[in-house]
This record gives sequence, C-alpha cells and structure tokens, in this order.
Amino acid sequence: MPDDSILLAAVGDVSFRGTSGDGVDEHGPSYPFEKIRPWLDDADIRFGNMESVFIPDGFPEDRLNPKALASPGRHAAALADAAFDVMNLAANHVLDCGTAGLLNTRQVLASHGIRSFGAGLSPQEARTPLVVEKNGLAVGFLGYQEDCNYTYGHLGAGPAYLVESDVFEDLAALRPDVDVLVLSLHSDLEFMETPAVWRRDLSRRLAAAGADLVLHTHPHVPQGVERCGRSLIAYSLGNCVFNSHTSSYMKDNGPHTAHSFVLRVRLSARGAEDFQRLPFEISSPPERPVPYPEDRLPEALAYLEHLDAALADDAVVLANWRARCMDMLRIYLKRVEGMSAEDFMDRWAWVLAGVRENRSWVSELVRMAEERFRSEASSHKDFLEFNRPSSRYEK
Repeated sequence: MPDDSILLAAVGDVSFRGTSGDGVDEHGPSYPFEKIRPWLDDADIRFGNMESVFIPDGFPEDRLNPKALASPGRHAAALADAAFDVMNLAANHVLDCGTAGLLNTRQVLASHGIRSFGAGLSPQEARTPLVVEKNGLAVGFLGYQEDCNYTYGHLGAGPAYLVESDVFEDLAALRPDVDVLVLSLHSDLEFMETPAVWRRDLSRRLAAAGADLVLHTHPHVPQGVERCGRSLIAYSLGNCVFNSHTSSYMKDNGPHTAHSFVLRVRLSARGAEDFQRLPFEISSPPERPVPYPEDRLPEALAYLEHLDAALADDAVVLANWRARCMDMLRIYLKRVEGMSAEDFMDRWAWVLAGVRENRSWVSELVRMAEERFRSEASSHKDFLEFNRPSSRYEK
C-alpha cells in the first residue's frame, strides 16, 4: 500500500435555497465560500453534504413543494469555484424535486467536475462506492441516509438507506480495494448536542470494521469528534452554507444552527493521523460561513471542547437522547390529538412504526416505559397484598 497521505477538508450541509443562493446571484460564485477558502484551498479532497437539489429546467412550478430545499442549477458554480471534489447525496432532501431533481443534481455537479455518491436510480446503484485517486492513494466513499419522514421507505430512485447489514457488507467489500475509506452518514434526530446512543455505538462499530473517517450530517448543529482506534468520527458537521437565520425552523431551534466548523483530516493507509477544527459562524443575509474574529475564537473553541466532553460522558449522551425522544412524543401527541382510529391508521401508523428514524425514538420510549414500569412494579408490594396489579392503572 502507498505510504503517502492526503488532507481532506469537510463541511456540513450546503443549500442554496433562500439568501445563500441570493448571495451567488448578487455577488458571484465566489461569495458563499469566500471567507473560508483558505481552509479549503490547500486540501487534496474537499467534501460537502448536498442538503438540497438543483431544479431541472422546465420543472413545473405547481409541482415544486414550498418546503423543498431546491435552487437553480446556476448556484452550483459556487461549489465549482471553491473546487469541491465530492458531494454526498445520501440526504433526506435528495428527492425534494423527485427523481428529476436527483438526476439533474447529479448531472449539474458532474458538469462542474464534482463527483457525487450515496444516491442513484435504484437502491443498488445508490450503494455504489465512489473511489477517488489522490497522491497515490485510493480513497473510497460510501454514503447512507436513515429513512425518515421525507423518504418513507421509497425503494426506487433515491438515497442509499442506512440499513446496518448493508453498510457493513459494503464496507467489507470496499475495504480491500482502497487505502482510505470514508463513510458519510445522514441520520438521527435534529438539534441535539450529542448523538443518539444507537448512532454513537454504530459509528464505533463501523470504525472498528475498517472505516477510517466517519462523517455525520443531518443534526444541523455541530457535535463532538472522537478517535476510535485508527479512525476518526465526527458526529455532526452542522450547517455550512445554509439559511440558518432566515429559516424559522433553524432559528427557532437555537443559535448553534449558525455555528459549525471546517474539519481538516490528514489521512493515509495508517488511518486518520491528525485533525483540526476551524470554527465559523454563518453571517446574517446573504448567509455564508465566516471565521470567528480573534476576540471570539476562544469562546468558539471552548464550545467544541464542551461538545467533545459531552460525547465522552455516557450519562449525558443517554440523557440528551431520551430528552429529545420525549420532545418527539410531545410533538406527535399534538398531531394525533382528536384523530379517529381510522385516520390514525391512514396517516401516522406506518410513519411511526415503519420509518426508521421514528422507530429509533419510539423504541427508546418503549425502553424508558419498561424501566419506569419495572421500577414502579418493584416498589408497590404492599399494594399487591389486596389488589391485582392492573388496578393501579384503572381510572
């Protein structure tokens, strides 16, 4: 195996919908990444997560979902100007303009010399790895998205789904053919400071199975980074070029949707050798990443260290995950309030039981409920002397 190394620079979610796209139109393609270009320019490979699609020419306006993260193909010039090499397409918005939008996005990126992975015309094609040759090294990329309320288990054109057996199978098949293996995973509930317990544990197992670098996206906020043997796991790259201020959904979920970092990792056949995080904040419109000024840099670095410490504390990770699961329960209780049984079956039964993202938090709630029941059941022996157990729940 070659003994050279490469420098990979990775950023999180990129979308040109709204003011971030306006910046391209008003100021030119250099504008979105201009302030962080020094952190990208000397990299051998530049990676980003494509959290939107490019609208095909002639796309019927009445078919465009008002919530779609979509923008004209001309905005791809910003990615080309910043010399991005690879973009992950295994993301929940990849079908926001249907199959036509997915195909157009791949074609537009390719026309600018940008390679993509993680989505295709079939689940099998979506799982096809991308291999990039740099400095005598073969660098392999695999990307997966957790099935969620945007994809509903659709099995035609779309992303490669995060099915654990598939991921391990693909990783094992690719590992002998590459010097460096990078996994991109788009999953979990949004806006948490730490990953779900299941995602943290899965990432560690993937690192042990041969992934040199595991890059996570979807939470829209930064999360911690940890070493795992020869591997590095970045649990969330957060937003990069994104409407963090003008989207009420982003703004309402806390300030850190506008804070993140560029991850720079030195990779070789020995694994992830070293890394650095260069923090930035997303500016007011037109929105783009801007490095922190010197007087605020210590504050930004301290927050990243806080995220690492939280990640290393099992109790904090579990507490954060369970608190978020309870948040989701409150949201869905409001959504189903007053519904008939038939309406619930038509609208929500499959969503909650069949979509993987929802199964994850629903399953955690079941574990929490069992723990509560076991604790309660063992503390009411006096009650059981004269009552059947179920009478405690009768109203």
